[in-house]
Formats: sequence, structure tokens, C-alpha cells
Amino acid sequence: WLRNDVQGESAMAFSLVGKLLDRKDYLRVAKNLNNFSFDRFRQGTRNDPNSPTYGLLSWAVTSPDTYYGDDNARSILGSMTAAAVLQDTCLNKKIIECIIGNFRTSGKNGFRGDRLEDADIQRNGWKHYFEGDKINPHPHFESWIWACYLWLYAETHYEPLLERAKNGIRITMESYPSKWGWTNGIQQEKARMILPLAWLVRVEPTDENKKWLNFMVDELLKNQVECGAIREELGDPNAGMFGKTKSNADYGKHEAPLISRNGDPVADMLYTSNFAFIGLNEAAKATSDPKHIEAVNRLSDFLTRIQVRSGHFKNVDGAWFRAFNYKNWDYWASNADAGWGACSTLTGWIQSWIIATQTLLEMDSSMWDITRELSVDEWWPSVKKEMLDK
Repeated sequence: WLRNDVQGESAMAFSLVGKLLDRKDYLRVAKNLNNFSFDRFRQGTRNDPNSPTYGLLSWAVTSPDTYYGDDNARSILGSMTAAAVLQDTCLNKKIIECIIGNFRTSGKNGFRGDRLEDADIQRNGWKHYFEGDKINPHPHFESWIWACYLWLYAETHYEPLLERAKNGIRITMESYPSKWGWTNGIQQEKARMILPLAWLVRVEPTDENKKWLNFMVDELLKNQVECGAIREELGDPNAGMFGKTKSNADYGKHEAPLISRNGDPVADMLYTSNFAFIGLNEAAKATSDPKHIEAVNRLSDFLTRIQVRSGHFKNVDGAWFRAFNYKNWDYWASNADAGWGACSTLTGWIQSWIIATQTLLEMDSSMWDITRELSVDEWWPSVKKEMLDK
């Protein structure tokens, strides 16, 4: 599928590597991807200032009226990193509008839910969601949009952005682990919480916020093994969206976890390691904690060693496949998991976050430091008035 999130994520990777290696052709691709993202996925009602879906980015060409807050978040984070590297201000207003488009369809507690549909938002209006009290402690779907709110708060000091992000983070941390929803495993949910917690420490370095960050990093690192891999883990079977396959009849028909039982020696580059990588780097740069620095470097070494090399199949040379069995030291797939063979990969989620974080490590930098170069002062007053004050 031609999806929006992959455009922003790939723009981020091309821009950072272009900057590191002084590759103008990479920078040109990054700019084109960023422009394509907002041109192709912000059509129709999303471009109408009077529409409650104004500013949002659609999920995919095949599902133009579906909105995942997480997909929007990853697209935003990628696009604003690329825009900052390129020193390109053309998309600044649209980036802010996308953050606020998601913010105003989130409730008082900071939660937005797994997905929203255009027809429902048009019928209900954005204030229906903004004034709601939804609670959904499921980091895979919720947590990275909080990072976007925290970033925009740091730029604007608009208190509701901080307040609602903190509400969501607090409820989620207090719900851990028994009330957490999980998608393909509980480990990926831990990985997704680290980025917003690191950025919360950036904007509000209180003892409580630092304690939350350190706690979640420690929970994740309980499963980091000697070679640097992060072992997958299943959560409460009653809380899993794609839990362990329950019968032979269901085998291979649905999305499923990579492992059969906790302790299986498998690492996931699609849902866990990739997102843990960027999160751990943000944590390390926010805290300078030797434990965080060691963890991100060990994960970096592991990812370097499992990078695909092929002189024959050029389209996967340099990529990372979905999963890896670090005991047998070979690529891995679960036959229960429909659609993901051992040699499957994804342009955006896998490649871009691994490449971007490796590049940030080479630069001795962070996504937070790079994106703080993106000023919003010129556009924030008009966006706030148009989208929140009406």
C-alpha cells in the first residue's frame, strides 16, 4: 500500500544521511518525499479550514478516510526532522496544523483511540472528541502523538499541549502493566513509551518524570540480551490485539506475535527494536545516563551485525528484515503470522528509524536537538486562532 507514514519517515532518513554524507541527491529526495506526503495525503476535507478533519493526514491511498494518530505522529516526526535538516520552512504551517488536527481530536485525558474515520469526525465535529474523556493505555497507538504535543509545547508554551500529554502519560504509567493493551507483544509497547518520556524530561525535568523514564527503560532492558538484541515478550493474553494463535484453524490467517512463548530468542525490527532504538537515543541524550548510553550502543552494534548483505538481490542489500533469531543467528518468521515471511521488510517503520538513529549516533545528536531548529513562531498564532479558538 502507498501509505502516508512511510513518506515522512523516509524523508527523515534521506535528510539525515544526506547531511552526514553531504549527499545533495539524498537531500533532494527528502524534500520531494516531504512535499509529496502533504500534497497526496492532505486532500479534500483535510484542506478545508472549516472541516473538523482539517490538517490531518490520511492513512493510505487504499483507505483515504482513515486516521491513525500513531501513523500521523510518525509522519510528523519524520517530516519535521527532514524540514529542520533541509532548513525548509515551506511545510512548517502544515506540520503544526497536523499536530493540532490530532490534538483537537484527542480527549481531556490525552487519548485518541486506535483509529478514527472521516465520516464519524464529520458527523460529530472535533469538539466531541476534544471534550471527551476516553482512556486507552495502549502505547503503540497513543504514545508518539504525545511526543508531538510536547515538541510543540516546547516551541509555543501552549499549556493544554503539555497538560494533555502528561495526562495520557500519567494514566498509562499508572496502568502498567496489567491494564495495558498490546498489539503484537508487550515489549513493543514498552519501547514506544520511551520517546515521549524522554521528551517529557526535556520540557519538564522533574524527579517524577525522570523516574518514569528510568523505570520504563529498565523494564525494556530486562529483555536486552548479551548480543544487544531485545527479546520479544507476550503480555496478558486477554489484552493482546494480536495474541498467540489459539487454534490450528486460525494458524497463518491473521497477524500474530513472532514468538510462541516468553523466552523464545527472537527480536523484532518492525514493532520493537526500531522504535526502542530511537527512544533509547533520545533518553540517552536527555539524561546522559551511562546505562541509557550503553543500551543504545549495544542495540546499535546488534543492528549493524544483522544488516542484510546481498550482491544478487539489490533491492534488499543494506536493509533489515522483520525479525531475527539471535540464538541461531538467522533471519526469522512465524508461520502463524500472515504476510510476514523471513525475508520481508518495510520501507518506513523498519529502515527509516534504524538508519536515522544510526545517523544521529554518528552525529552525536538527537531528534530533539535537530528539530528544535524548526521555528513555529511565524505560523502558530494563526493556526491556534483558526483551529482552536473558533
